[in-house]
Amino acid sequence: MAEEPCHRVYVRGFDFGTSEDALRDHFSQAGPVTSVELWGRGAAAVTFAAAEGAQASLNLHRSIVPGNKRFVEVKLDDDPTAGKPGSKVLVRGFDFGTTDEQLKAHCSKAGTIANLQWISKGSALVTYSSAQEAENAAALLNKSTIEGNQRFIDVMQKDDNFDPRRMMMGMPMFWYANFARAYWGKGKGKGKSDKKEDPPGSGRVFVRGFDFGTTDEQLIAHMSQAGEIATVHWVSKGSAVVIYKEAACAAQAVATLQKSVIGTNTRYIDVVLKESE
Repeated sequence: MAEEPCHRVYVRGFDFGTSEDALRDHFSQAGPVTSVELWGRGAAAVTFAAAEGAQASLNLHRSIVPGNKRFVEVKLDDDPTAGKPGSKVLVRGFDFGTTDEQLKAHCSKAGTIANLQWISKGSALVTYSSAQEAENAAALLNKSTIEGNQRFIDVMQKDDNFDPRRMMMGMPMFWYANFARAYWGKGKGKGKSDKKEDPPGSGRVFVRGFDFGTTDEQLIAHMSQAGEIATVHWVSKGSAVVIYKEAACAAQAVATLQKSVIGTNTRYIDVVLKESE
């Protein structure tokens, strides 16, 4: 049975706030568009009426949607369930800015790559030509570092029911919503962190990169090396906003705890100062 031609492309990199209509208008240059499905704030799936439209849209790779400042990347949206059983691995933790070429070169050490599908700026689904190669990747490349990166990666073999679209559609909005509440002090609801509630003379830092499973006690004990903490607001399983009672302590945290490792963690943390408003 002949393989059905692809009618859809995966688009990423457009400015946050870009509308479905703007994407539809831009990609209609390649052919009639039947649907645009936003995946988070900077990625989308664009489906064409004909496979020829999807193929022609590849010419819009590195083009700029009108009104945007950055170019888009366009790839045929291959079926994430394609490939032989057990041939997929989830790769996560690499530096933002890592390219297709860097990721493929590193993962190719374990075998032949049949497909690479980005999930976020720091994670991707890699499909190998066989389950044995995927198993090799999980065994050989887990905790390795891609050339030019600073962090090691996690490499996990996934079953055939794993669908990266669930991560694409769920994680970005969750992350950015929580980031806006905790880091910028905007938004309402459970877990909010409004800067107006910070103690007078206090300072805040954004901490990310610690291991999932890190506890309040571990985070507070580590960050308290820079000074007395007023409160901690979790943003995600691997990031938080730490508010110090004195602004000087926040500056001290950046100076002394950047690239440090919490307790028994395996990754170092990034500590970024949030300037007072």
